[in-house]
Amino acid sequence: MHQARGHSQERSTIMICLFVVVLGPTAVLAQAALPIRSSNCDVIVGPRSVLKEIADCLARADRDCRPAGFRFKQFAMVDTRDGSGGYVVIKDVRGATQLLLIPTRAIPGIEGNCLIDDPAVPNYFRAAWEASAFLARSTIEPGRPAVSLVVNPKPGRRDGQLHIHIDWLRQRILDQLADLNLRERWSSVTLQVDGREYQYKAMQLRDSQFNFLPFKMAATVPDLKEPMEDRTIVVIEMNRGSMPKGFILLIGETPDEGEVLQTNDHSVMAR
Repeated sequence: MHQARGHSQERSTIMICLFVVVLGPTAVLAQAALPIRSSNCDVIVGPRSVLKEIADCLARADRDCRPAGFRFKQFAMVDTRDGSGGYVVIKDVRGATQLLLIPTRAIPGIEGNCLIDDPAVPNYFRAAWEASAFLARSTIEPGRPAVSLVVNPKPGRRDGQLHIHIDWLRQRILDQLADLNLRERWSSVTLQVDGREYQYKAMQLRDSQFNFLPFKMAATVPDLKEPMEDRTIVVIEMNRGSMPKGFILLIGETPDEGEVLQTNDHSVMAR
């Protein structure tokens, strides 16, 4: 098993097991009927969140989720630091490589106000980057592709619990980014993906230790018209020899412009 990336925060408990969470017949992600939520954290109103149930189940002391209707095969990583800062990382049921990071705290999604206002909230993106050490080798991209982390907007997701998609980046997207000569300030960029154009605000971050806060940065991007719940966050690890070490942060405003950049061993439009 790979060793996780260096951690700067101490955690009370981290448990790594060999099992994949697969949704059984009683736990199917429905595209319709998202939980009806406000932007308030710690409050859930409306239909069930399957991902929140998985996180709650794995965070229990016995971690026996079979009675809840979940089957296990291969991978999960559980951080039970405390009631508000814990998370689980699971192998997504879709695709060969994609992982999901799910907080144990009830957070509605990118619009969760605690992601901006609560200083106790951990840097979930950094935790997702550390968990990317457990990505399986891509069957699509040769060598070691760049890591990409994605949070979809409210209109583009199937579950109302915050989750971060962890997967490899398409090589041709990294090629386009390398040609843009990005700087440590926001600029408007256009990426070509499968015959379509996607518009982003982009910034290069020469921070190899992931000390930046993507949710807070996404909330303060100039010239974006849509509210936070309609924004997409994409964080890309720069790993090409010609690129400085660090990350690229992309913020978009259309429903499907996050995961289309990933290798898509899973469905392009999977949420």
